[in-house]
Amino acid sequence: MKKFLEKFDIGSECDNFAKYFELAKHDFEEKKNEIFDFEKYGVFTYMKGDISAIRDSLADDSDNAIYCYFLYRAIEADDMAAIKSLAKPKAALLDEKYDTLPLFALLYCVPKMIETHKNMGIDADITEATCNMFENQVQDFVDLNHRYGISHYVTWMLHFLKCEILRIGRFNFEKCIYRSPFDIFENNGVLKAMPKGVTFHKSGQVLGSIGCEDSDGSFVADIEENDECYIGYNIENGVCENRKITLRKDEWKKVLTQGDTVVSVHIPSGGKMTDEVCERDIARCRKVFDASMGGYKAFYCHSWLLDPQIKTLMGKETNLTKFADRFEKFPTKSNGGDVFEYVYLLPSTTLPEKLPENTSFGIAVKKHLVSGGHVYGSKGVFL
Repeated sequence: MKKFLEKFDIGSECDNFAKYFELAKHDFEEKKNEIFDFEKYGVFTYMKGDISAIRDSLADDSDNAIYCYFLYRAIEADDMAAIKSLAKPKAALLDEKYDTLPLFALLYCVPKMIETHKNMGIDADITEATCNMFENQVQDFVDLNHRYGISHYVTWMLHFLKCEILRIGRFNFEKCIYRSPFDIFENNGVLKAMPKGVTFHKSGQVLGSIGCEDSDGSFVADIEENDECYIGYNIENGVCENRKITLRKDEWKKVLTQGDTVVSVHIPSGGKMTDEVCERDIARCRKVFDASMGGYKAFYCHSWLLDPQIKTLMGKETNLTKFADRFEKFPTKSNGGDVFEYVYLLPSTTLPEKLPENTSFGIAVKKHLVSGGHVYGSKGVFL
């Protein structure tokens, strides 16, 4: 097994590697290259031919099939340590064959996912759209790396295979646990976020965020509670002010805290986000999740799209700003890199002066970055 791991440039052995490796060898003896037969799942459309060509280049070496069964066995066991170790075979080579190789292990799990969807009563079009996220994610890999692959997204795609995320219309919706240290309060439909034990830069961003590393003037924001009220720090326009406010308990109700169940809204690439689309897909999500996924307290989103600066940069209301306005927003520690990846399809190490100017949004953000500004990750909720 040591030679096998070295061949694929896989890191140090995990506890169960030997067991999965033996199972993988047995799988190959019994099923040969069956794991490469991805066409039968009907998941790929426009890039099917290219994926087939990559598959054919891999199928000549039996070790490649054994690797796929190896990763498949780790996925079946939900062994995250093993999965992370196996996710990037021959990572140092930057070879699209090996960046794509994990895809076949993931796709081998699709029939089980489809069967689980049926048992949950998930509509067939939602199942189809969820399956199509594999092609969507490969396209994201291509956009960023200019070659085929999925190795960077293996653990992300597990959420789809585990039926934790459903693609419904424009969005991916994930049932998960709310872990942000911000309690959310409600008064007649108005929401208010208060931080619990969070250290902020003097600017109101979370200390340690890009451009906010200096601790001079920083402050810790926490919540005090008594019989009549909650006393905490004010969040205004997505940042924390160094001043306290009081929320009376006879007016404000705590509606969300760490450990509660939420539906996280993820925004995959491609497609418009008009008000009509957002309303339609969120409404359908409510219906599907209420029927098939159990209870939850709020919708939640973590994205650079929620940065309140976006509206200022655009200088007007847009589909993006209208989407962001649905959420009560609060800051999170951010390295400012997401906007490089998602707007310009470039690494965060790119000099702002080198960014392209292909859209009005891209031009506005570039001007902001060149002047020394940053676009921060932000979080938000709505009930």
